[in-house]
Amino acid sequence: MFLLLSWVGFATLASIPLTVAQSTYPVVGVKSGINIETGETPARRNINDLHMEAGPEWDLLIGALSAMQAANETDPLSYFQIMGIHGQPHMAWSGGGPQDGGSGGYCPHNEVLFGTWHRGYLSLYEQVLVAQAQRIADGYPQSVRREYQEAADRLRVPYWDWAADPNVPPATIPSTVTIRRPVNGTLAAIPVRNPLAGYTYPESAQNGEFGRFSGFGSTKRCTQEGTSYPDSANEAMSQQGLRERVYTSLIRAQNWTEISSTAGGPNSIEGPHGNVHVHAACGNDFLWVETSGFDPLFMLHHCNVDRLLAYWQALNYDHASMEFEYQTHGLFAAPRGTTVTEKTPLAPFDGPDGPLDSEDFISSQGWGYTYEPLRFWDQEPSQLKTAVTRTINELYGPVRQAETTGARGGILSRIGVRAKRDVYRPWQEQEQPTTETEYFAMVEVERSELDLPAVVNLFVRGHHAGTVALLGMPVEGISYDEIPLQRIISPAGLADLDADDLLCALTEDLQIKIMKPDGTSIPLENVPSLKVDVESVDVVLPSSMDELPLFGKPHSRRVQLKVLGLEIGLDVKFPF
Repeated sequence: MFLLLSWVGFATLASIPLTVAQSTYPVVGVKSGINIETGETPARRNINDLHMEAGPEWDLLIGALSAMQAANETDPLSYFQIMGIHGQPHMAWSGGGPQDGGSGGYCPHNEVLFGTWHRGYLSLYEQVLVAQAQRIADGYPQSVRREYQEAADRLRVPYWDWAADPNVPPATIPSTVTIRRPVNGTLAAIPVRNPLAGYTYPESAQNGEFGRFSGFGSTKRCTQEGTSYPDSANEAMSQQGLRERVYTSLIRAQNWTEISSTAGGPNSIEGPHGNVHVHAACGNDFLWVETSGFDPLFMLHHCNVDRLLAYWQALNYDHASMEFEYQTHGLFAAPRGTTVTEKTPLAPFDGPDGPLDSEDFISSQGWGYTYEPLRFWDQEPSQLKTAVTRTINELYGPVRQAETTGARGGILSRIGVRAKRDVYRPWQEQEQPTTETEYFAMVEVERSELDLPAVVNLFVRGHHAGTVALLGMPVEGISYDEIPLQRIISPAGLADLDADDLLCALTEDLQIKIMKPDGTSIPLENVPSLKVDVESVDVVLPSSMDELPLFGKPHSRRVQLKVLGLEIGLDVKFPF
């Protein structure tokens, strides 16, 4: 009975007996809403679009998430237990086996498993969310029941596209929201507690009944003195250069290892992902691996990470194979030194036939969802690549030089332009491609030399150039990241220099400040592994929206690291 219900919707999900809920919950992907004749699959949608639309999918999303959060914390399908898989409490989730590895949670950070593990995590969460929505839809008045049942079938986890718009989703701000619910056989618009605004930790967890637990009261955002949500979060997020970083990573990453993990190279999606954890809630619960999963921002954030990885896979369909081998530094279900490959089980996620691995999640196709414009059912891989190329050019790509205010030219110039879709326009199509020189700071550091979590802030002549975010786990291993420097050239007074002199100036004038969450600094001499190279690359701009820039061979210079002088006035605020 349990397996049947888990596949078709859990009509009584919130009240599953404990003896049944202790069984393994197979992750199979949501099967509803898919056209059985064509294969057309519902897309995961932008949370801002759902919120503004305020239709049946929005009503059901709020209702389903509220039901998950209200479920008893002993139920493995409750919000508490599912989101606790990521970090604390450090206990085996249903079917996930006993702890025999590291002291942290199941989640692999700074490991190649990062992308596929979170893809499995999203699929589990999505199944439970949709099952709750389907149960709720069945209770709507007869006059609208079919409409709500169809909306429930096509509902998927929404994403927050923090690269296109770094402002936190407006839907996560108010403490109450209005949705349409059945009342006495009719449909009424009523205010309800907003489950996207936060989550109240169970008293039993705070009392230690599940083991060590750091959450207190409820999830918090921007509670430090002088900060507020969303204003402080939006200010910090706007200064992270996320659009540029995502665009560069999608184009420059050469293989799955590099795009999916900061352990694989500087052009990963995991790198900017860390910045979102640091700044989207001004630190607080969303920063710490132990508690970040409980903030409702988490799944909105990680759905976008999965979306960007799916885009990279579409762009690189001809060489996007998943082959890797390394030794883990220790996870909840994998002791330190365990050899990890694409066939390593992604604990605690099981399918109907046993543990799932990275090969099972090599593509988002087949898991019951897609992202616009990916249409696997009626497009060839080359067509998907063209569609994604146009999409990422429109969302994250260059602006015309004439519209770039006060900045040196180049495909990544962004100074003075707010992150709104109606402001960003692609370059004008041209007959002859042009070449620009772009500049990047390539960062490498051994995590064990830092008191994690920490951030490495880069400045050029006192102007903030970018942040490398290092979350709390793993506590050892080398991390790589890349910071585009194009947007800092004009503010730093370097716009009139030629390419060679500019490379020298960026190298000589780059400064570092490493900070911990309590606001204290980590001396550079304590981090001898930290290396920063400034790289210049000639980039051939595309001649149409269906093409991507071509990056040439980079030229780099090693930075002699200098700590940021206290006498320099900072033009940016940080949560720490």
